[in-house]
Amino acid sequence: GLSATWQEGLVLLEWTPVTHPGVTGYRVYRRLGALARYELLAEVGADTTTFLDTPPVLDGESGTGTDVYYAVTSVNGQGYESLRSPEAVVLLP
Repeated sequence: GLSATWQEGLVLLEWTPVTHPGVTGYRVYRRLGALARYELLAEVGADTTTFLDTPPVLDGESGTGTDVYYAVTSVNGQGYESLRSPEAVVLLP
């Protein structure tokens, strides 16, 4: 599973590693609000199961009250990507 935790202006993402031997890495996605599209944040290696994100400031405001959604996929050596993980949501304070 995927968890997202607010930590002093950053969001710590942690996920359970995929045990399939073909997995070469993960892709981390974020969307701002329930109706937004996911954007690729990062690609990390197969040995990485955490990511620190700095949520963007929205329209010059703090983004207070905005839900930020995250999802992770796994990728194999041929470039095939898994379905997205269940979402993890953080409410910006």
